[in-house]
Amino acid sequence: MFARITPYKMKSDSIDAATEMMHSLKDQIMSLDGIHQFMNVMQSDGSGYVISVV
Repeated sequence: MFARITPYKMKSDSIDAATEMMHSLKDQIMSLDGIHQFMNVMQSDGSGYVISVV
């Protein structure tokens, strides 16, 4: 098992749409082979991290 941490930066006008899309894709993300846990953390400026445990 390992964790992958991926930093990212969103444009401020895309944050709401991206958050909504991530929530709608959560079941598909969790169904990927080997995924045990998936977390997305984002600050109000659009910078964040995706953390997945595989």
